[in-house]
Amino acid sequence: MGAIHSWQFTQVTDGMIVQPDNIYVIPPNYDMIIEDNALHLQKQAEAHGFSLPIDLFFRSLAKDKQDKAVGIILSGTGSDGTLGVRAIKAEYGMIMVQSPETSEYDGMPHSAIAPGLVDFILPPYRDAGPARCVY
Repeated sequence: MGAIHSWQFTQVTDGMIVQPDNIYVIPPNYDMIIEDNALHLQKQAEAHGFSLPIDLFFRSLAKDKQDKAVGIILSGTGSDGTLGVRAIKAEYGMIMVQSPETSEYDGMPHSAIAPGLVDFILPPYRDAGPARCVY
């Protein structure tokens, strides 16, 4: 990926301003939201049920970026992200999903696709890194 992109991988700290060409990594045991282009961390509550961190982030992304929000669902289990997809589409944002047949775990892609709100279903372009997934 480094030969094609100059992407930076950065572990999020609370209040960090989003910058172009960065991939943000959430620290363990935290959830993340975006507000006014800043990333905010929230300590995960003691889980008596299950956590939906992608839904939480996508809902905040929809509120913050409205029609400029872009959500990408990759391989994963369960349905986390599905409610966030609805929130992004309600603001006229864009949703891309990794094609289930190319996913190691296809639960999240199938769950996101089922409501019929996805703009693109694409296989990853493995030789060029994450940015090629959107073409």
